[in-house]
Amino acid sequence: MFENIIYFISALILSVLYTDSGSNNFTLKFSIAVLIVSFIFLYLLSDILFKKASKTNNTDLFSPYLKRLSISAIVIFAVNIYIFEVPKIILPKIDFLKFETFGPLFMIFIFTGLMLIIWERFYSNSPEYKTSEISKKEYILTQLGFSLPSIFPWFVISAAFDLLELVPVKNKIFLTDSFAGQIIYGFLLIVLISVFIPVILKKFWKCRKLDDKETKQILDKLSEETGVKYKEALIWPIFQGKMITAGVIGLFKNFRYILVTRAFCDYLEPEEKKAVIAHEFGHIKKNHMILYLLIFAGFIICSYSLLEPAAYLFLILTPELSDKFIPSQSFISLFTALIFMLSFILYFRYVFGFFMRNFERQADGYSFKILQTSFPLVSTFKKISMLSPGSEDEPNWHHYNIKQRIDFLLKCRLDKNLVKKHDKKVNKILLIYFSIVSLIFFAGTQTDIYKSGFIKKNAEKIILSQLKKNPDNFELYYYLGNLMTEQNNETKAVEAYIKTLEINPNHTETLNNLAWILITSQNENILSIEKGVNLAKKAVNSQKNPPAYILDTLAEGYFRSKNFEKACFYAQKAFEKANENKKYYKEQIHKICR
Repeated sequence: MFENIIYFISALILSVLYTDSGSNNFTLKFSIAVLIVSFIFLYLLSDILFKKASKTNNTDLFSPYLKRLSISAIVIFAVNIYIFEVPKIILPKIDFLKFETFGPLFMIFIFTGLMLIIWERFYSNSPEYKTSEISKKEYILTQLGFSLPSIFPWFVISAAFDLLELVPVKNKIFLTDSFAGQIIYGFLLIVLISVFIPVILKKFWKCRKLDDKETKQILDKLSEETGVKYKEALIWPIFQGKMITAGVIGLFKNFRYILVTRAFCDYLEPEEKKAVIAHEFGHIKKNHMILYLLIFAGFIICSYSLLEPAAYLFLILTPELSDKFIPSQSFISLFTALIFMLSFILYFRYVFGFFMRNFERQADGYSFKILQTSFPLVSTFKKISMLSPGSEDEPNWHHYNIKQRIDFLLKCRLDKNLVKKHDKKVNKILLIYFSIVSLIFFAGTQTDIYKSGFIKKNAEKIILSQLKKNPDNFELYYYLGNLMTEQNNETKAVEAYIKTLEINPNHTETLNNLAWILITSQNENILSIEKGVNLAKKAVNSQKNPPAYILDTLAEGYFRSKNFEKACFYAQKAFEKANENKKYYKEQIHKICR
């Protein structure tokens, strides 16, 4: 089920990084038809593969097929979002989806539908569930219960930013736009998430108060012995409580919950219960949940510091490929999202997975230390192995497998210093890890090769070199114009955009970008508001459903030419169309329509 977290966060990354290409190549009916065909295709593919595994009576095929189909769902999802641009076509038709949060949320809804198909076909064809007491509904709800909470933190933060836009506070721009403000705001939100997410999960998973007296007595006694405090012990209805497992959620003691399943209460002996609960207490005593947050923050820091320079260096080192990486905005957006998503998967799978395995071993060691024996936890693992599909030595990326965990506990009996040795090993690795992350962050903030001009100069050389080979490639001139605009070289930007329009007179993005320069330039030799307005009108008329930023250019042109009625009209249309940067378009209305 941990794989589902990776799949859903990958889909979230694709959703959040989606950027409107500005073109309108598909109709609403076509986009809906593509979406329906995608669902049907995935259903048929899932049915074929799982039936094939079922007919061969090879249960080992089900897990690989489930992974491949889940990855296929991500690919199908990306194609619908970035190639057929389903959200751009459908979202403007849904009036209430105006906040920026709802765009990615709508996309996650699509991805969830794809995963529901896979889970339904898996359950219906798997021999394991034909004789299981777990119903199809219970299985699917459990999968959802583990998967959807992975997007809760993003949803809370994104929704909070959206709601902040509605607050009539003059200095709120400090929180949303300044670096210091975003740090403070982000910290406050993380604290709030840490407090309230456990409460939300408790409700979402439909947990109820622990009613098993024996388990409650063991919890109370062990809490007193170890000094571990928690808010409440709950029955965890994962797989309707038919799986032997336990867990802990919550960073702070007043919002921390201990979770146990009904099977945990019914099938384990008192000493086994104590061993498992001591394991969960070990996670608390070793601050694993705080460390998980910091390790995840390490990914954000590394990606922020390394991904953009790496992408630019890739283009510099492979100039022969540069013209292939200067296509539409949607492709660039997809390329960026895929790099980020693949980086996340590799990081989560290998770095985060490495720490998860070693933290679990630390918790096993803590349980051994508390009980001074390994047998209760070993016998628990044996019971779990008997009641679960798969063998004791089945590989697991986020836990050591059952055989490895048993071997470690048995070795602890022979060498009681083994627990301390493992704790020291983990502490050393954490020190090395955070040192590397700090160095990467420092290098990323102090050595901005892009802002230094190194990347820009080389990018210009690449484009000019490609133009010698492909002088009729209007996209190269367009990209050169964008590059010159970023360098504030308006003269060269205008020259490049004019060249683009000589080859492709109806290129919407070029019409819009050139219009903006002519309308807003501080250089009297470049400023030409009338020409800019004409180009902006052409850009708007070149599309049936022009996006917000193109409407905004025309609004700005009319405003500067003192045609305030039309300026206000297009400023309001831009605000209505906007699915992102709503604050900017709202400020434009205040400026233009006063």
